[in-house]
Order: sequence, then structure tokens, then C-alpha cells
Amino acid sequence: MRVCLSASWLSLTAIVLSLAVGCNPTTTAAPDTNTIPASANNAAPGNSNSNASAPPETSSVETETASFYTVATYDVASDPVQNLTATIARAQSENKRILLHVGGEWCGWCKLMSKFMVTNPAVKSHLEKNFLVMKVTYPGDHAEAFLAKYPKIEAYPHVFVLETNGDLLHSQGTGELEQGQGYNESLLLKFLTEWTR
Repeated sequence: MRVCLSASWLSLTAIVLSLAVGCNPTTTAAPDTNTIPASANNAAPGNSNSNASAPPETSSVETETASFYTVATYDVASDPVQNLTATIARAQSENKRILLHVGGEWCGWCKLMSKFMVTNPAVKSHLEKNFLVMKVTYPGDHAEAFLAKYPKIEAYPHVFVLETNGDLLHSQGTGELEQGQGYNESLLLKFLTEWTR
């Protein structure tokens, strides 16, 4: 059972316990006091509450060194339409599929997945050979309009697999790739292998 902990935007000392699959923008997954503004709470495409537990606190520093990233950080001002155009051009030149990694700095499980992807040698190697990864920040200045053309997201992080030309191939919740307080290497590699060209 995964428990997402959230600090209230108005009072960082008030901790609210909520159950969620993955994280949703109304809760943080890690008890690191990262929170999302209350104004974004109603914008969540999915607020399902079910089984979950908080991941360990992580840092996003490692993601900046991975060559498979076309957008390595969550940035609310980033324009995913422009980013995807550039990512598609690179994907076509490198003959790689695209993974849209949707989440935010408020989401501990998103940070944990980012860290796992660059620190697990087998996963990192597979990504570098076969995929480009573009982070999409939700909520973000342009995210809602961009994500409207994709299937509904129930929890974060969420991954969309795109063909080299940008066509949607698959929508993947990440809860089934977890094990305990982290991600499972064999499950993640199985998922990646299934969608490798």
C-alpha cells in the first residue's frame, strides 16, 4: 500500500494523509514539503484515491546527465508542443521512440522514477539505445491543452509511448512497475522492451 503525504499550501506544517495510486497534483508523494499551489488542485485529470505508499525522498540532479532526455527537468513554463516538435525531429534522426514522462517536482514518485532511470545501469542503457524521454510538467502553463489529446491520466508519474513521428502507441500507468518503495528493474525493462522498435 503506497501512502502519499501532502503538506498544505497554506500551512506547510499541516500534513494530510491520503491514499493514491501514484501521485496526483493535490498531494505530494514524498514528505519533502514540496507542494503544489491550491489553485491547481481542481485541474487534476485524475484524483483517484486507492492503494499507495510514499517513496523515499529523491533528487532530480541525476536526470540532467542522461543523454536520452530531450527535456530533463519539470518546468511549469516549458511549452510541451515546442518540446515535442524538437523531440520528434531528434527521434526521427536517431530512429528512436519517445516516452512522455508526465509529472512534476511536487511528485515524489516522479522524482524516484527519474532517478531510477538514470542510476539503474540496465534501464539507462536500454533507454539510451532505444528511446528519447521528454518530461511534461503537470500542472504547467501549457500542459492541459497539450495533454487533452492523450488518454486521461489517473496518477503520476504517467508515461505515454509515442512512435518516432509522435503518434501515440500506448498509455502506461507506472504503479504496476513499482516494487516496495521503488521501481522494479525487470518490470520496467519488460515494459521498455515491449515498446522498443
